Amino acid sequence: MRHLTRQFAIGALRRGRGIEQFLGGADVGGERAVRWVNAGVAGHDYLDYLRAT
Repeated sequence: MRHLTRQFAIGALRRGRGIEQFLGGADVGGERAVRWVNAGVAGHDYLDYLRAT
């Protein structure tokens, strides 16, 4: 697995690219799930999503 460094994340977001990072497994409501974060740029704002599915 590749680790997302701060420098890589900042560079990608400055270029208008989105980034994702796997955060590991989780137990959500008694069921197994996968967690990850997804961040991107919309105009001059940053969007971020944390998901467990």
